[in-house]
Amino acid sequence: MNSQRMMILYGVGSLGGALTVLAYWALAQSANGLPFVSFKPELASFYEPMVWGGLWGFLYLLPFNVSPLIKGVIFSIFPALTHLAMSSGGLEKLMDYASLNMVVNHKTLVVLLIYALFWGVVTSYMSPRQGA
Repeated sequence: MNSQRMMILYGVGSLGGALTVLAYWALAQSANGLPFVSFKPELASFYEPMVWGGLWGFLYLLPFNVSPLIKGVIFSIFPALTHLAMSSGGLEKLMDYASLNMVVNHKTLVVLLIYALFWGVVTSYMSPRQGA
């Protein structure tokens, strides 16, 4: 395993995390009046998604041979669920919250869509291709 590749994956995953914060902010700015989208970005709001995005970037070390788009969408489920767990108060509360209603919840769908489009696809296309 190449340490340079790991550093690149962490950086790319962190960049994807920052882009998800910006995308959520842009959606909140353009979606005035939607009660499930409310967000005011501060410097601290970038910290968690960037750290977790960087850590989840190590998923791209797995030998998963599909197109980058599909890989990005599949791998984006993990950071999206982590974000939902952190925002709901932890994994225990997420498990209590997890039900069929969670899937049709607007906030959950928005978070999954933003992570799939921004974190997953950006990280997948920017990740090094050697051995993956």
